[in-house]
Amino acid sequence: LVDDLVVKKRLKEICVKQLKRARGQKDVAAFSVKDGRLFNAWAKLESKSNNLREARKILRNGRMMYPRDHTLLQAAGNIEERLGNVTGARDLYSASLHLEPSAPALIAYAMLELRSPEEGKKKQPNITMVRKLLNEALLIDPKHGPVYNALGNLERREGNPERAKRLYQDGIEVNCTDAPSVYHGLAKLHLSLGEVEEARSVLQQGLA
Repeated sequence: LVDDLVVKKRLKEICVKQLKRARGQKDVAAFSVKDGRLFNAWAKLESKSNNLREARKILRNGRMMYPRDHTLLQAAGNIEERLGNVTGARDLYSASLHLEPSAPALIAYAMLELRSPEEGKKKQPNITMVRKLLNEALLIDPKHGPVYNALGNLERREGNPERAKRLYQDGIEVNCTDAPSVYHGLAKLHLSLGEVEEARSVLQQGLA
């Protein structure tokens, strides 16, 4: 495998070159890459190394060049959330969804609401809003595994085991992406209900 440092160095060279070229142009139409995927990849590597402020800077530059790239906004929201800037994260997720609704951004927004609810009298998460966001994600991408897992986990947390089980099973039946996480969620549900053998069976299916 190519070392992350080598990849990071190459991505930095390309992105810095794009930034320098952009200073003398009104737009980026002449570039071979039409979106911010390289900036996203570079920022992801920095984030993986826990260089969150460097990742923030990279994504800010990427957004300057590609302001219509919703994935850069979502990635920037994730960085702000990890840095403890909940308000900034919420604004960036909202901006990403305004440009182009996507399952990952909807899930990110929903999980942020669960972890850090908007200011309220009791600071309790708005479960109705969370369900709405996750169901919208499911409509956008019916085979997106993380949304089945998120919905199942939500219903398990809210004391609705049968609804949670149905959601996990729905994800498995549609051959969703990231299926192992859905099997894992279903197994955890069985364990929470004291169904050890069922949990073992689910995990074995997930490994098959």
